[in-house]
Amino acid sequence: MLTLQVFSNSPRIPSHSSPYPPQLNYSQEPCQKLIIRDDGLTIEFLSTPFKCKRPIVNGDLVSVHYVGRLANGTKFDSSYDRKRPLDFVVGKGQVIKGWDLGLVGACNTERRRLVIPPSLAYGEQGAAGVIPPGATLVFEVEIVNIQNGDQDGADEQKTRWPECVQCQVQGNG
Repeated sequence: MLTLQVFSNSPRIPSHSSPYPPQLNYSQEPCQKLIIRDDGLTIEFLSTPFKCKRPIVNGDLVSVHYVGRLANGTKFDSSYDRKRPLDFVVGKGQVIKGWDLGLVGACNTERRRLVIPPSLAYGEQGAAGVIPPGATLVFEVEIVNIQNGDQDGADEQKTRWPECVQCQVQGNG
């Protein structure tokens, strides 16, 4: 079972009697949303586009920039340091399972923070002396590009969470 918690710092959008959409100036601050899955994966939405033409589905080839840290804040890897995004096919096991699960539904330019428990990362063995055994990992990931892949698992597109505008409408207020 998936537990969804939605947080929003944005005020409610006032209702208008006009049949035309009101002209609104949205804050540049991201709509803060948080998903805590039963498997321990936490997905925090740092910034989301107002419109998403094409969310990620399993089988897509994606390019992402990221910074990886241990739970204590120690940085262990960064694509920014290499000045080159990482390319991989989502859902094919080319990256740790927490990434395959945590990026489905993301859109181009979206930024997410993934807090990945050991069971969805490197487990009790760790990795190459860089990731200690049993480590929880924290990644800030930015989607740079999405390319159509073989579309295995395209039905997962249905798990896309509300756009930021909807979050503002339904937010606390």
